[in-house]
Amino acid sequence: MAPASTNVPDQKSVAVLPFVNLSDDKGSEYFSDGVSEELLTVLQKIPGLHVAARTSAFSFKGKERHSPGIGQKLGVAHLVEGVCANPATRWRIAARLTRADTGEELWSENYTRDLKDVFAVQTELAQTIVEQLRGRFGGADAVRRRKRKFKRRCKRRKKAGRKISTRINCYLQGRFYENRHSEKVRAKL
Repeated sequence: MAPASTNVPDQKSVAVLPFVNLSDDKGSEYFSDGVSEELLTVLQKIPGLHVAARTSAFSFKGKERHSPGIGQKLGVAHLVEGVCANPATRWRIAARLTRADTGEELWSENYTRDLKDVFAVQTELAQTIVEQLRGRFGGADAVRRRKRKFKRRCKRRKKAGRKISTRINCYLQGRFYENRHSEKVRAKL
């Protein structure tokens, strides 16, 4: 039997475990995986924060979870985990931040959202968790700058989305009136 590791993980370390899909529709697992992916992406941008690689964290997908064992294997002090459920037309997402060594829950939040804006829910969740971690792990100024930049990027994307839908709407209206006009011209001939 090998001796237990005495290495203590850096307190500024975290792993994002794959969120568990509790929905009856197993085909909607893309959503729970997407939440985990978004969190991972945003957390990796915090300066000085060690984030376990996706492939390492996702190796625990579908397996029984025991916080101290996972924390030790991944070399992290904290775990972000959660569940996603779709009881009808709305998604319920529960997320939590725990200490890997003890399993103590440091933070948790529930979200209930419509599926029509999947990315907004994932972004909101990621930003909230990053805000919680920022206070614990430092790097507040850099995180604030990145958060402002991230919000500006989201606003630009949202605005661009509106422009695209406006352009499509104008195009379709133009086609409608062009076809209507063409029909009138043809009727006169």
